Parts: sequence; structure tokens; C-alpha cells
Amino acid sequence: MNRAPSFSVSPCLFIGLGTNGWQILNDLRKLTFEEFGRAGLPCFRYLGIETDVRNRSDNSFLPHTPEDDEVIHPIYTTIPDISVVKRRIDPKCPDEYVEGLEAWLDPGLIDRGNKSYESGAGHIRQAGRLCLWENWEDTRNRIRSALDDIRDSTNKALTEEFLRNDYIKRKQIDLGS
Repeated sequence: MNRAPSFSVSPCLFIGLGTNGWQILNDLRKLTFEEFGRAGLPCFRYLGIETDVRNRSDNSFLPHTPEDDEVIHPIYTTIPDISVVKRRIDPKCPDEYVEGLEAWLDPGLIDRGNKSYESGAGHIRQAGRLCLWENWEDTRNRIRSALDDIRDSTNKALTEEFLRNDYIKRKQIDLGS
């Protein structure tokens, strides 16, 4: 008796943090493409959290227009005007002051001459954390949305269908009877 193969597919959310994390996501997508013939599966999502707005997904290795699950979805955590942060650590600005922020934020970081963080955090971990903190609400919402996408039963079914109808046949995998 021939049965349709059954799969247990785990949704995967891959998050790359910073330029190095972004590069790791690009490498992972290439490995996924080598194995599956596509850079992602419907129950996969790639998120790149980045302070450099010039960083983009490298899709040049794909011979087709990438699907939503094959690209890195950017979450740019930039600060267009660093003066906002100055007000967040100044108790004289009660509407914007954030208690405790100055305890972990080096005030010298703000006075280093940067007017913004849109071209990267300059390999300064504290600057990267500050950018993430300033953009946390949007970042959290984008992560939640990606989690909803990968948990969606339709995406799980599409992944199983791809594996059953395309991947196994192409790889000539014998699942037995």
C-alpha cells in the first residue's frame, strides 16, 4: 500500500542582528536554495535587524523572482536625529525623559559627533542597542507578525505540499510503503 508521505514541519524564524547577522542570513538562504531549489519555505521567515539603511537582501543567486519567504525582511532600527536621545536622558525634559536610560547609556556616545544613526551604528554595540531600544515597538510588532506568518496553517500546508510534491520527487527520496 502506497501512502502519501507525512511530514512534521517546524516553522522557523531566522533573525539576523546587524551587518554580520544579515550576512549569515544571506549565507543560510544560499544553503537553503542549494538543498531545496528555493531560498526559503512558506513556513520560514528571515528578518534582518539593521541600523544601516543601505543594507539590502542579496537575491542575485536566485534564478527567479523571490517569494516572500525567500527574502530578508528588513527592520531598520535607525535614529534620524540623535538629539531625541539627549532629551531621553535629561531629567529636565519630563515628557521625554526615560528613567534609568542614562545608567547604561554612555552620554559620550551622543556627543561623538554623530547627528544620526542611519548608516550603521559604527560597530559600537551600545549604539546598536540604543537604536534597537528607540525602535523597539516597531521591531516587536514586526517579529510578532513574522511569527504569525510562519505559524499560519496555510503556510504549513504549503510547505508540506512543496516537500511532498516537489522536493522528494526531485531528490528521488524513497519513503517506503
